[in-house]
Amino acid sequence: MRCFKKIVSFLLLLAISFSVLTVSAATALDSPELSFDSYTYWQDYAGQEKKAVYCKPMYEPSFAMDYKYLGAAELIQINDVCTDKDGNVYILDGGAGIIYILDKNYKPVSKIEVIKSEQNEEYYFDNASGIFIKDDGTILIANTDYETVLACDRNGKYLYELILPDSNIIPEDFTYAPIKVAVDAKGNVYVLSQGSFYGALLYSPDNDFLGFFGANTVASTVGESLKALFTELFMTNEKKALSDSKLPYQFVDLCIDKENFVYTVTGVTDSTSIEVQKGQVKRFNPGGVSVLGKDDFNYADATVSKVLNVTKAQDLMGIAVDDNNFVYVVDSTYGRIFMYDRENQLLCVFGGGIGRGNSLGTFSLPSAIALNGDDVLVADGELNRVTVFKITEYGRLVKKADNTVISGYYDKCKEDWLQIMSLDKNNQVAYKSLAKIYLSEGNYDLALEYAETGYDKQTYSLAFKSVRREFLVKYFPVIFVLIIVLIIVLVVSVQRASKKEKNVIKNQKLRTMLNCLIHPFEYFDRVKYKDEGSVSGAFVLIAIFYCTTVLKTTAGGFLFTDYDPAEYNAFLKFIQTFGFVFLWTVSNWAVCTLFGGIGKLKEIFVVISYALMPLIIYNALFLGLSHFFVANEVGFLTVFNVVSLLYSGILITVGSLKIHDFSFGRFVGTALLSLFGMVVVVFLIFISATLVQQLGGFIVTVASELIYS
Repeated sequence: MRCFKKIVSFLLLLAISFSVLTVSAATALDSPELSFDSYTYWQDYAGQEKKAVYCKPMYEPSFAMDYKYLGAAELIQINDVCTDKDGNVYILDGGAGIIYILDKNYKPVSKIEVIKSEQNEEYYFDNASGIFIKDDGTILIANTDYETVLACDRNGKYLYELILPDSNIIPEDFTYAPIKVAVDAKGNVYVLSQGSFYGALLYSPDNDFLGFFGANTVASTVGESLKALFTELFMTNEKKALSDSKLPYQFVDLCIDKENFVYTVTGVTDSTSIEVQKGQVKRFNPGGVSVLGKDDFNYADATVSKVLNVTKAQDLMGIAVDDNNFVYVVDSTYGRIFMYDRENQLLCVFGGGIGRGNSLGTFSLPSAIALNGDDVLVADGELNRVTVFKITEYGRLVKKADNTVISGYYDKCKEDWLQIMSLDKNNQVAYKSLAKIYLSEGNYDLALEYAETGYDKQTYSLAFKSVRREFLVKYFPVIFVLIIVLIIVLVVSVQRASKKEKNVIKNQKLRTMLNCLIHPFEYFDRVKYKDEGSVSGAFVLIAIFYCTTVLKTTAGGFLFTDYDPAEYNAFLKFIQTFGFVFLWTVSNWAVCTLFGGIGKLKEIFVVISYALMPLIIYNALFLGLSHFFVANEVGFLTVFNVVSLLYSGILITVGSLKIHDFSFGRFVGTALLSLFGMVVVVFLIFISATLVQQLGGFIVTVASELIYS
């Protein structure tokens, strides 16, 4: 008994030690350098969709082109910037209706103020929203206010117009107000119209209208679907006419890659939330089908920060894609440029936003983005300037290595990724790429190491499966013999113990506790009527449950745990485990006493604690099996988890029926009331803590006033 008490004391001390410990460890994400101008997000890090970290700059602002640079008296509003295949730059001052043309070295060469036809007719494009340069040099202007797309050459000579087509698929109330235009390699023209929810208008190379291309869809929940069905079945036509319909959000920009895939960007996808916008970027194949598969992904920052005490929704307004399918999107609200590779991995974020537009590389209201080779050009519609970002040597190296590994040439980029790692250890893509490279080489140990560091569970699973297969092939005979020997020893021991009818465990209360797991009806009855329940044993079980729960998270297999050492708080887990048991004990005792229950506090505490044994067994199994299973075998752990939860529920049910002498129906009712009581207690604790905090703040304020008055 004395030894048993020592074990109890040790486990309680261990539990308390865990509870006051907030686990932390140094990782590649730890960095003293956090720059507003250059950062990235680690994706799927420790269960988080995004974790912001510093990254070495891939782009740096070089210079800005304003009205002085362009030789203009003023610029009213720059709405778009575009480049042609030769590197010439076209800047659209939509407010003034002027196009400034620069050569590939960014030297102004000419401008277009008015477009004239051969009949000397003049066409103006003030308040135009977008431009595009075809491979043959034709300039297409999205002439918003004039409801047309103007086509001209570099000299301002009128060529043709794209007007609203006469087609029965165009809705009667459709307003044709072009804002962006793009052309694919086959000569098809895509036009975005202000307020259009139907996608882009598609014209053939001969300027014939072909229909609408692509469109956003409206996300619908089960509740919304049932509401729509109810409306359709039971509402009158008058009420239907007065009800609001939920429309998809329109595209605000588009671009086309060399394979004729169309990329679109939607500024705001959820007007009810300023923090989480999702699915802003889409990639459509030539048939108009979205193939990116990231409708639930937020392409902007993970959270919205307040700048100058102003909180605004993220609003992606521009998109560009280069020949290697690196995608650049610009957030007009916070002035940041997000760069993704073709596998949707974020490589870097650069630029700056609201309140910092006076510095080079920051913006007040970015309106468009374009690419000129490796240069990134961002137009600011409020500051009326175009900023040119130049790629750094580090950025050039990352783009080269990333494109090579995605193309499958693992043997040609390992040294590049190792060099990148030496320059920036916060590059998650480097860890993932090196893991894939070492996996392809058969170096599974290094593949596992880099995949785990880079949180690449897919590559880790593939490497671990190979390691496990090699291990089983090598040691299967030994493992098989050990299993047979263990089974024989267990069978012989059980038989000898049964023949001798001798109890190995001398302590009666400890025997009762363990037998409750197998014979709950018999031994919970002994807890009630023979006082064989052990409070100290119950504390031991809670302590073990707490320790195994913490270890399950912190020491479980990498593939089945999402654990951030820097943020994990074991004290919170202590409150969840010990707090649940104590809250249930008090709440159940209070409720059952009112409904004729005869269970004592001690007995309720013992029952809920003993019911934790299946969960403890599951935690122990998880700790072992999670280091042996691969990702596609998670079903086994799920089954074990469900069985343990059901078994614990059965133990709570049987134990409560015995100690309270309840029927099953009364137990269910009191159990629900007990859970409600727990919620009430937690709420009261929260309210009390809030009031105490406010009282403390009031006292500090009064004391400060008295001291300084």
